[in-house]
Amino acid sequence: MMDKKPISMNFATSSATTYEDKNPSYSVLTIDSKTMLPVEMETYYLDIVKANKAGEATWELFHKTSEVF
Repeated sequence: MMDKKPISMNFATSSATTYEDKNPSYSVLTIDSKTMLPVEMETYYLDIVKANKAGEATWELFHKTSEVF
């Protein structure tokens, strides 16, 4: 009989490209060094319209999983 303990993690996140007029984003995953389990994930995005108007790119926090879930 198979053990029903989780053995891995998988998540889908957006791209750092502007494909199909979507704002680019990236995620930062924080892992507990003792257990090697994820403890936090933060996702940042770049508002393309705002960056073009300001003449500079500023990555903004979209969400933290500990605050959303």
